Amino acid sequence: MSEMNYYQFNKITKFIDYRGKTPKKTEYGIPLITAKNIKFGYLSEQPKEFISEDDYDGWMTRGIPKSGDILFTTEAPLGNVCLLNTNEKRAFAQRAIIFQPISDDTYISKYLFYYLMSPPFMEELDSKKTGTTVKGIKSSILKKFQIPLPPLSEQQRIVSKLNLLFEKIDKSIALHQKNMDEADVFMGSVLNDVFGELEEKYPIKTVDEISTNVRYGYTDSAKDKGNAVFIRITDINENGNFKDNFVYVDIAEKDLDRFRLYKGDILVARSGATAGKVALFDLDFVSVFASYLIRIQPNNEMDSSFLFYFCHSPKYWEQLNQIKVGGAQPNVNATNLKEIKIGTPPLSIQQKVVKYLDEISEKIEKVKSVQKEKMDSLKALKASILDQAFRGEL
Repeated sequence: MSEMNYYQFNKITKFIDYRGKTPKKTEYGIPLITAKNIKFGYLSEQPKEFISEDDYDGWMTRGIPKSGDILFTTEAPLGNVCLLNTNEKRAFAQRAIIFQPISDDTYISKYLFYYLMSPPFMEELDSKKTGTTVKGIKSSILKKFQIPLPPLSEQQRIVSKLNLLFEKIDKSIALHQKNMDEADVFMGSVLNDVFGELEEKYPIKTVDEISTNVRYGYTDSAKDKGNAVFIRITDINENGNFKDNFVYVDIAEKDLDRFRLYKGDILVARSGATAGKVALFDLDFVSVFASYLIRIQPNNEMDSSFLFYFCHSPKYWEQLNQIKVGGAQPNVNATNLKEIKIGTPPLSIQQKVVKYLDEISEKIEKVKSVQKEKMDSLKALKASILDQAFRGEL
């Protein structure tokens, strides 16, 4: 690129920041966009959430987005970016920043959108992220990023070329993501039907009635070495599985007895954006759980996998959303968690249900795995093209 000039990010865009705000959600109304909707390169319709029309004006006081604005996630996940392509009302919240180009030129918006997905920008973003458990970027740091802007004619050339190259790639990526989203929706529908039917046929019991112990976790700092693996909220992925980059804690024997995890224990995140997220403990390591988790130990009448599936069902989340407290940082407490209700058939029926759901889940995960592999290949191709474009090699 010739005649390259660099501009501080907040000198060429207005930052509209709705991070840290959690609105009252409704069943219908103005669509709500959070970090969960902002994907790398496109805006997803899932999950579909809303705020009421009456709350919109009072909520959107930091700035009104418009078509052509760039949406960006600052943590969990960090660095997803997409374009807003509508002037219809949209509400925003939670870990999302809107970049509104100061210039009205249509090419600057698309140029910045492409640049924010490029390896040069992502490398700088990675070098300046902060945080211990969750890595993110501070707005004050992001505003100081130096953005390369070539002359307008060069911006137009780059955008036109990338538009042509990415048209089919983006359609394919969106299709694969839609297939993955629909697979998740289908699984949710299956779970809803299964546990709805069980509620009609069998006694409804509370979590307190089907468990021997519900307690908060152990408070300490994670270490590189110790006598027990330390399981935190951030060590659990969105599917309820454990990551393999373990940290440790040194814990006294008297405390280990109280906080040690055993296979079949259910862990529930009690705070933050992932409040209510669950995991089924199945590791072979001596492990304890951190204070921002709640452990449920099912009794002999409850199959752990059955309870785990229930905690991924709409029936669980409907109840959980009613017991959450707090605004920007919603919380779940053990007392309220104990009151969540579940249809409870005999253990033999529970095990048959688990086998049935395992079979469906396995098929769905295979479908999602194939879709993800294809998406990753297409994203790698896009990254290669973007790298060439912003290093002047396109």
